[in-house]
Amino acid sequence: MEITTEEQRELIKNPGYELFILGLSVFSIINIGIAILSRNQQIVDIVTIVDGLSCIIFMGDFLYRLTTAPDRRAYLRWGWLDFLGSLPFPFLRLLRLVRVYRVYRGMVKIGGPSIVRTLLRDKAGSAVLAVFLVTIVVLEFAAILMVIAEKGAPGSNIESGGDALWWALVSVTTVGYGDRYPVTVPGRFVGAITLIVGIGLFSTITGFIATKLARTTSDEPLPPPPPAQEAREAEKVIDRD
Repeated sequence: MEITTEEQRELIKNPGYELFILGLSVFSIINIGIAILSRNQQIVDIVTIVDGLSCIIFMGDFLYRLTTAPDRRAYLRWGWLDFLGSLPFPFLRLLRLVRVYRVYRGMVKIGGPSIVRTLLRDKAGSAVLAVFLVTIVVLEFAAILMVIAEKGAPGSNIESGGDALWWALVSVTTVGYGDRYPVTVPGRFVGAITLIVGIGLFSTITGFIATKLARTTSDEPLPPPPPAQEAREAEKVIDRD
C-alpha cells in the first residue's frame, strides 16, 4: 500500500488534522482492548458510548476525504476501508489500523521538519484539534475512574456508565448542573482534577476563538480613498472657507 504524491500533499497541507485522526484512531483501537479485557460492565458501556461518538468523527473524515480527493476513484481504492472502519461494529473497528498505517507512512515520507514547519504556521488550529482529542480522552478516563470510585458507595448517585459520562461532560465543560456528583474521597479527587483540566481545555478554545475574531477584524479592508477629483474639490471648498 504505497502513499502517493497526491496523498503526501494532502497530509502536509493540514498535518494537524492528520495527527488528530491518527491519535483518535490509536485511541479507538486501545478502546477495543479495554472493552475486551474489562469485566466491569459500566466501563464497557463508557467505552462503547465514546466509540460510538468517534464513529461519527470517522464517518465525517471519510466523507471529507472523498469529497475533497482530486481523484475519487484513486481514493476509494483504499478509502472503502476507511468507510468500513467508521461503522459502529466491533469486528470492523480493527480496520482503523489501515488508517493509522496510511497516515503514519505519509508522515514518515514527508519528514518531521516539514510537518513541524506546517504546524507552526497554524498554531491555533493545531492547538484546538489537540485540545479536542485530549477532551475526548479526559471524558472517557474521568468517567471510568469515577464509576470505579462511586459504584456501590453509600449515597452514590453515579451508578452507571451513562451517569459517569454525563458527570464527566458537565464537569469538563464547567457547567456543573449538580444532578450527578461524587460522594467518596477518591471520587471527589477525580472530580477536582477533571474540573481543573476542563478549565484549561476550554480556556484554550476560548482563546482560539478570540484570536480568530481579532484576526478577522484586523484583516477587514479599509474604505477606499476618495477619487482625485473629489479630493481636489474638497480642497477648493476648504480654501474658500
